[in-house]
Amino acid sequence: MVDEPTGSLWSHILGEAMDGPLKGTRLEIVPAVVTTWVAWKDNYPGTTVLALSRSARQFDVEFQKRPQTFVLGIRLGRKAYAWPFDFLQKEVIVNDAPFGRPMVVFHDLKSTEAQAFHREVDGKVVTFTASLNGQATDRETGSIWDPHTGKCLTGSMKGRALRPTTAIISFRKAWNDFHPDSGYYVGADSN
Repeated sequence: MVDEPTGSLWSHILGEAMDGPLKGTRLEIVPAVVTTWVAWKDNYPGTTVLALSRSARQFDVEFQKRPQTFVLGIRLGRKAYAWPFDFLQKEVIVNDAPFGRPMVVFHDLKSTEAQAFHREVDGKVVTFTASLNGQATDRETGSIWDPHTGKCLTGSMKGRALRPTTAIISFRKAWNDFHPDSGYYVGADSN
């Protein structure tokens, strides 16, 4: 990516200017999600959108067609870790602890949305399983959670929310190029 005001070249994976007047400048990374408009509108019905003309063809769901090509990745300081989409299509809820930090990844097969959240709530680590209607249940209290928002819907944890982590969807090859020492989730049997 190149920014128009300075002409600096940016890496979307690192969030850093790689060349130009802003070289070495890092952007603040904020949580974001890639999803379908239908799924977004279901979760946030009051949303409006600004539609601009596009130069690219209509987005098609490559995550579903070639899941082995994509990862959901995070950076923790100088360390990197990723969950391959081919595993996320098999395990739509992944309880993991990269570098000792308990996290959960929720993956919605229909919208291809994948989000990572910290699993600690009120100082306790919770573990999630899939429940009816695409929701998640924590094993510790039986509370029901919305995997899109990280909010607890019913049960003793109602009103609490999981803290999102700043994860990005990337081509696996690009992730490897920028994070050659990245750790990878290799399936539930490895935990």
